Amino acid sequence: MYYRNRIDQVDFNGAKFNSFLYFDTISNRKNLKKSGQLIIELKVHLNPDNTVATVGPFADNNNMSFKTGAWPENVLKAFKKTYQLTGQGFWDRKFVLTNNSYSYFDLFFTQDKKGKLTDKTKLEVPPMITKATMVDGVLTEPDVHNYQIQHNIFFDNETNNGVITVHPDVVCRFILRLVDTAGEAHKSIKLSYFTHFKTQRGVFRPIAPFSPTYFRSDSEHYSQSDILAEINFFKGIMLVQNTHVHEIGHAIGLDHSGKVLNEPKCVTAMASGDQNANVCYGTTFKSASNILGRGNRLLPMNAEPWKHALKLMTKANAWQAKVL
Repeated sequence: MYYRNRIDQVDFNGAKFNSFLYFDTISNRKNLKKSGQLIIELKVHLNPDNTVATVGPFADNNNMSFKTGAWPENVLKAFKKTYQLTGQGFWDRKFVLTNNSYSYFDLFFTQDKKGKLTDKTKLEVPPMITKATMVDGVLTEPDVHNYQIQHNIFFDNETNNGVITVHPDVVCRFILRLVDTAGEAHKSIKLSYFTHFKTQRGVFRPIAPFSPTYFRSDSEHYSQSDILAEINFFKGIMLVQNTHVHEIGHAIGLDHSGKVLNEPKCVTAMASGDQNANVCYGTTFKSASNILGRGNRLLPMNAEPWKHALKLMTKANAWQAKVL
């Protein structure tokens, strides 16, 4: 059995992405429990700014000054490749979603004396893609859930001895796709190539390719150093994080860990209008070490974009996430 469906432009916390759900019991015959796959596809446009340094310094969010230059072709190519491979690699296959009260995905098999499985899950309609799109947060027709109900009606629910029922989990997948134009993208990011930074003595020092620039990036502005590992400390404990992986989390709708966990200092800071306060990156080791804090650890709460997409597809709310 093989079937799939799709929702384009899923809106989660203001972020947009595409989602695909499919079950493949053919190529996953050795691991039917993991035959469900929910893919989030994020399309990103990396837009290099080739403004030369003669126009003057560029200031970041911390008011540090830099001079910009044109991206060397080989450096830009390496940046894009590393961004895509490591960004996708970090978020792909990191969670599994389960819902023991949801039976529409149940699979039925018989097994002969040699252990060979025969798929008894019948489809009265050919495998197809059911596609919907979200517009202003509203799911358009066709209704993906109705297709799933129809599919369940046609299950061959044999109750004879020897029928094996499999209640599959849904593995969370991630595809990071680089596109050529902002119009194709869910997220567009300006890339600045810094050639010099201004020291405390007011002198501009040169920056070597892929050396730390200490530029404070945000979700829409990167520098060449954002694919490097950043070292942070929490109460003397060293934490390592790659900025672009953290920002990809924001691009699929995730907030800083301290905000999600409602940590008091973050709540107070946000109430005063500071939506990007340092305390919202975590005031405990649990939150600070998270990828949406200052580290690279994952928690079940980081699977919320996948849970949101699956809720849209199934109209079931009891999905639980586990970190793989």
